[in-house]
Amino acid sequence: MNPKAIELLEFPAVRAQLASYCGFSVSKALAEELEPSADGILVARRIAFTSEAVRVLNVAPNLSIGGARDIRGPAERGRRGGVLDPQELLSIQATISSGRVVRSTVSRLAGLAPGLADLAYLIVDCPNLDREIGRCLSD
Repeated sequence: MNPKAIELLEFPAVRAQLASYCGFSVSKALAEELEPSADGILVARRIAFTSEAVRVLNVAPNLSIGGARDIRGPAERGRRGGVLDPQELLSIQATISSGRVVRSTVSRLAGLAPGLADLAYLIVDCPNLDREIGRCLSD
């Protein structure tokens, strides 16, 4: 899209306002990087996801990813065999739990949000890891 049009439409301010609603650091970063698109298919998909999200939140207004943390660094270090400290393990456990709640809730509401349900099915549940962390550590 034309940079002048982006400025004229005050898109940076819109993007900043969107980011201000994000409580999760990864979501905030994604919102801050969001760019408008001239791709009609992509725009229609984004609008559909937004409409589905509104329907889900109308039925489940308390749904949130509140327990999720940005665990990309520790997860990668663990994948390579590195040592994680207890707080990192507890953050991983909280993120697993948060993902489980989101997946379950959105899947249950698949009739209202089929596109989001398809995305929710991609959230991998790790019950054994969750259980092991809980067995070894507590807050």
